Amino acid sequence: NYVSTPALDLILRAVENPDLPHFLILDEMNLSHVERYFADMLSAIESEEAIPLYEGDMGDESTWRKVTNADRAIPPSVKLPENLFVIGTVNVDETTYMFSPKVLDRANVIEFRVGPKEMKAFLANPGTKPDLRKLAGEGSGYGKAFVTTQAAEVKVASEFSEAINKFFEILGNQDLEFGYRVAHEASRLVHFQKLLGSGSFRPNFDAVIAQKLLPKLHGSRSQLETLLQELLLATSGKAEEDWNEEVLETENPQYPLSFNKLKRMYKKLQRDQFVSFAEA
Repeated sequence: NYVSTPALDLILRAVENPDLPHFLILDEMNLSHVERYFADMLSAIESEEAIPLYEGDMGDESTWRKVTNADRAIPPSVKLPENLFVIGTVNVDETTYMFSPKVLDRANVIEFRVGPKEMKAFLANPGTKPDLRKLAGEGSGYGKAFVTTQAAEVKVASEFSEAINKFFEILGNQDLEFGYRVAHEASRLVHFQKLLGSGSFRPNFDAVIAQKLLPKLHGSRSQLETLLQELLLATSGKAEEDWNEEVLETENPQYPLSFNKLKRMYKKLQRDQFVSFAEA
């Protein structure tokens, strides 16, 4: 018998219902090497070819494998549908594995941090948990539009081109430039953020820097010190100045989310002689 999995069942349901978004959510997905168990998915995202599941003839009852699972027949292969979206949670500690550039190039990394304000609020009501039932079904009316919109072509604005080229040059000076995929997905991120109501370019591009350009950074002080300084200047809005430690005290940086992340990375690099995006 071909034994299916919840993930495959979800993908097949997505194939059967192309107008509705389907979300594959992987909890703590870096407890193992993502590049190993997710290899077929990563390749399919790149090649857009079908993922082979088994060899055999579904119409031949004498085949060595039965391929009916519950309410559906399992096909010999499956192509990832455009209405499938993958979300994963990641914890960073000594028991987990970091992502490779291949994975990061295909993802948007959203970092959640607990600050003093959040900790105080939690300690005031430590037993309180979010009522997720309040969210159930609230976005169902947008499902079809969500699928249709994400498949649309995106026109690259001149403002975006100028900004992305600036960071391409900064990273390229240290042989860490990104490829076409990152630039394309970054342009889509800015486009859809604006479409959803975030009209100001700077916050939108700030998200691009933090989610697409910085996550692959890790290395020693000799590798990253100059690069982090240049990125701090660029995100602070003082890119035309020479580096000095006073840049770290910039009060209203041009890209605050990325600037604060880079500042944490820079301080850790000075202290430990090594830094990683995930650990700063």
